[in-house]
Order: sequence, then structure tokens, then C-alpha cells
Amino acid sequence: MKWALERDDMEKLVRWLGQFVPVADMNIVLKYEEMGCQIIGRYELHDQILTDFFIQEEEFPQYPEIKEGDDEDEIDDAYMDQLYAMLESAEGEVFYDFRSECA
Repeated sequence: MKWALERDDMEKLVRWLGQFVPVADMNIVLKYEEMGCQIIGRYELHDQILTDFFIQEEEFPQYPEIKEGDDEDEIDDAYMDQLYAMLESAEGEVFYDFRSECA
């Protein structure tokens, strides 16, 4: 079972939404994550261009070792903050351009 939309699913979602709102009028940010599979990212649709921002697998940081007496919630929050900071600075990969369809 998948929990995060794949790129073709995101494209289909935009097309479906396009039945109700012109793609040219849409601005979308959709975050996705599958932490057990080390997947975290976000899709953005701006100016009719669909981009995927994500952390590369080889850049994914190691989860800190938890020792007796550690506050696991605090460690988890700090780890997630690190991931979200990395995601904010991730370089996006354009994977679909709707401009030619909306011209």
C-alpha cells in the first residue's frame, strides 16, 4: 500500500482539480512522507509547473541512537526538524509543465 503520491498520481490530481479550477489559477503545495522508507518531500504547482522537492536517499540523515534516559519525543522532534530544514533547501525537479496545455 502506498502512502505518498507518486509523480504520475500528482499529475492526475492536478488534472482532476483542473475540472473545477483552471490550472493557470492554481498554486498547490502538497507534502508527502513515508518515514519507514526514508521518503520525504513536497510537490509544488506554481505558474503551471509541477515540481518535486525531496531529500535524496543518500543524503537522508541517520536517526540518532536512543540511549536509556533519553527523551524519545524530543529526539524525534529534533530529527524531524532536521529533515524539514533539509527539505526546505532541497533543489526541485520539474516533472510536468502544464503551460502548453493551457495556452
